[in-house]
Amino acid sequence: MPADAQATILTLWSLERQAIRRQLTAAQVKKAWAKAVKNPLTGQPWTEDEARDALVARGYTVNDALTFLHT
Repeated sequence: MPADAQATILTLWSLERQAIRRQLTAAQVKKAWAKAVKNPLTGQPWTEDEARDALVARGYTVNDALTFLHT
């Protein structure tokens, strides 16, 4: 690989690594919590707190997240 291309490639690779990956939708989070699906981050079934926090990270308020989970 030419030396002048290395910097460009490494910069692009770094940006790609930082890219936001697809996340579960709010409905998928709710379903995972309701059906006690294993959370890949913890290896345990989703807890209400994890589901609530995931929804808050997607822009829900805490109250709206809890309402969504329980309806």
